Amino acid sequence: MKKFTIAAVSAVIASTLLAGCGSTSKPYQPTPEQQAQALKAQQAFKERLMAGMLGMKQAAQAAPEPAPAAPAVALAELTNEQLLAAIAEIDADGGPATFSLNQQGELYINGQAYIDLDGSISLVGSDDLSGSFVYSVVLDDNTLLLKYHRAGSSAAPLHFATMTISNSGYRLTTVTGLNASGSTFMPTSKGVILKRSNALISYEFGQNFKTVSLPKDFSPTPFQRGDVGSTRLVLLERHEDSAGAGQVGLMSAFQVLGVGRDDDYLLFNIDDGTKAVLNMNSDRKNQTAYSQCQRQNDFVRKCAKSHSYESLYTQLGTKNHLHYFWAVDWFNTPAGPMGVYNSGSKVSLVDLQGRKEFVLFERMLGVNEFTVKRDLEQNKIGLSVKLGLSTEEIDDVVEHLSTQMLESTPMRTML
Repeated sequence: MKKFTIAAVSAVIASTLLAGCGSTSKPYQPTPEQQAQALKAQQAFKERLMAGMLGMKQAAQAAPEPAPAAPAVALAELTNEQLLAAIAEIDADGGPATFSLNQQGELYINGQAYIDLDGSISLVGSDDLSGSFVYSVVLDDNTLLLKYHRAGSSAAPLHFATMTISNSGYRLTTVTGLNASGSTFMPTSKGVILKRSNALISYEFGQNFKTVSLPKDFSPTPFQRGDVGSTRLVLLERHEDSAGAGQVGLMSAFQVLGVGRDDDYLLFNIDDGTKAVLNMNSDRKNQTAYSQCQRQNDFVRKCAKSHSYESLYTQLGTKNHLHYFWAVDWFNTPAGPMGVYNSGSKVSLVDLQGRKEFVLFERMLGVNEFTVKRDLEQNKIGLSVKLGLSTEEIDDVVEHLSTQMLESTPMRTML
């Protein structure tokens, strides 16, 4: 709607009152009395307009404050017992499944697209062995729904909490009446975790919040590939501003020479605080784009500018396999929780329960990528690793550790 000022309205009235009749022979000239009447009418109109605006202002000040808008979703109040009963109903059928996200962030379960009728899915936390998963649904710009489900279950998904978004972060409200806030959050297969300052706030179905302190200078990564709920492990990353100036370049140079050990990532147990330091550098998650390039010869181009940015994929659309999301995975096994990671030239396995680390594969020219294979029927974890043009596989990592003469080193816990 256009806004008109008093002066503009007055000018229109004055020009109308003082305008001629449109004769082309001689402009109409009002008499002094007519001019005085026009000015008097103009002033009277201004006074009425001002009085009306003043009255509207006074009425607005006297009116009671409008009631706050109702939340987008009304949460049904449940007791912990009722919540757990609803979850048990979902878990009555269904079972193990494989979960994956495509490049567009769409969720697939056993290769089939999973759709939620309330909106698009933004984040997922899942457990392959049980088939349980929790996901967030975008309801509007300020509201997310958190739901629990199990792969193959005939029951409907359970909306167990709502997340509201503001400039200060996220606020969680559960159907059992609990409230907490944080700067970021991640769903797990058993609930949700919020981050606040240097601590995590963990919520699991039927329980109260649990607070866990984080190691100094570390925060959870935005993407968690492994299952936090069943393993109790969270991947942490060193803050980018915690390293001194020039340190990153020096560390990268040492990495090329094979000197020194990087410690920008940790697998962190949210129950007892145990941490396994991974030999990885955070620089590896970045891609570099070059611009203003000139051809020097058939093999060399000279570029004036470059821009480095974090990306899960390369500019060709393939996986950036050194990004932490593809380079680290963790899972439960019959021998306890374990993690696998690609340090660039090695694929190593960390046995969190045995507190040991093993090198499974090594290639001086670099490891392309690895894929964790889950045999849900036999409860086995296998591994497929691309080494250049060849692919090596381990059918069962637990059996491999027990039958092969592999050298181990103590799990690194000191930063």
